[in-house]
Amino acid sequence: MNSIEAMAKRSQASHLVLIYALAAATVSALTAFDPEPLSGTALVIFADTPLVTAITFSMIVHLVIVYNQKDLLADGFILIASLSAGLVLGALGAKLLGRMVPILGSFNNAIITFSLHYATGHVLIDYLEKERKITDVTLQYVKENKEKYEEEGRRKGKEAIEASKKMDHEDRQMLKELIKQYRTISEALKRASEKKLTDESVQLSERLLELGEKIGAIYARYGYSIT
Repeated sequence: MNSIEAMAKRSQASHLVLIYALAAATVSALTAFDPEPLSGTALVIFADTPLVTAITFSMIVHLVIVYNQKDLLADGFILIASLSAGLVLGALGAKLLGRMVPILGSFNNAIITFSLHYATGHVLIDYLEKERKITDVTLQYVKENKEKYEEEGRRKGKEAIEASKKMDHEDRQMLKELIKQYRTISEALKRASEKKLTDESVQLSERLLELGEKIGAIYARYGYSIT
């Protein structure tokens, strides 16, 4: 791959990461105010965790597709699922601390969620650019290398949340509908990828990207850019 192709691929992958980070942060912010419609649980502290984990999984799968490592077997699926769950649960402690301030805490949760996905995605981009197999990555490796991206992730996440505070009721409801679709497709992607990444996996990833762009367009109306 020449340098121009590498730069184009990195640009594509970075945009994907931003889209998934925004979707995950949206789940966290919406769930803090009204958990039942998104998660089916009244346990506010844990309400966003399953859906955010599904989004984390989808982000990693999408990056693997971009970097043409589609020959995953069952062990790769298990690794990505474990990595996704480990990252989200690892951030839960910080989110619990944020709950100590009810209103501000909800915004803090969304910023933490955004930063987690932004930093994780960029660590994996660095990793995959070097033509390393995703099946060789570890949770510890991601945790050790994501610090350099976390501050930028927090800044971008805070900007997104500031935009979300300005949204009217109609746009918040639209976000909820888009996130419900995100959940359905993320779950379908997980099922489709249990043995290997197929054409269906690619198609579902593209549908998630389309939904993510629609979510981004709502934020853009309030001054937030996903470009």
